[in-house]
Amino acid sequence: MTRSDYKDKLNEILNSNFQLDLREILMKATEYFKAEPLLFIVYTFFIMMFNVLTLKIQPIGYLINISLMPVLISGFFYAARQMDNGKKITINDFFRGFRSWQNIFIAATFSGLLILLGLFMLVIPGIYLAVAYVFVIPFIVYADFEYWDAMEASRKLVSKNLPNILGLIAVLILINLLGLMLLGIGTLFTLPITYLSVHVAFNKIFAEAKSETTKNDPRKIDLRHFR
Repeated sequence: MTRSDYKDKLNEILNSNFQLDLREILMKATEYFKAEPLLFIVYTFFIMMFNVLTLKIQPIGYLINISLMPVLISGFFYAARQMDNGKKITINDFFRGFRSWQNIFIAATFSGLLILLGLFMLVIPGIYLAVAYVFVIPFIVYADFEYWDAMEASRKLVSKNLPNILGLIAVLILINLLGLMLLGIGTLFTLPITYLSVHVAFNKIFAEAKSETTKNDPRKIDLRHFR
């Protein structure tokens, strides 16, 4: 779908309701991981090493980290999209985010600052924004939104069913905590599944949520993009 298609569909979703099946999302995300486990593990290990090494080199390492980490995270979404298109992924697919690194970096910086501001003020607004911005990178990767449009689109989409999305985030946090308990090795599995779960949730919402209008005339939405 094009950027315009995503905007139109987003408006339809905001005028309807959606409900995510958390178990289904986790199972689907695991299927993605099991399709190419070695690539996902190798790339996750690379990100973890990048994070450790850059944070040890202060202050320049910190600046490199906050500039590139969001771009590296976007690699999971680019790889998942390739898989959705029926293409076999390679390690190069994980680095496609560098084509849009400025947009991703600005989005991550602004959303991060707003989250910190919310945490310092009353805590709860910061937690809300941390959850609300979960779909920022998918909107940039899949819909080619500019940073502010992606932030606002994610916030509005999450706010449509905040308890449901909050439940998903809570489950993903718990899974990663379990991964950390296994001497950190478990995160080689839980981190990619986390981002793949966000990918699945995003696509499920756009594929299945229908307004009253589209229920009456399903031809108005093309779902061929989704599996």
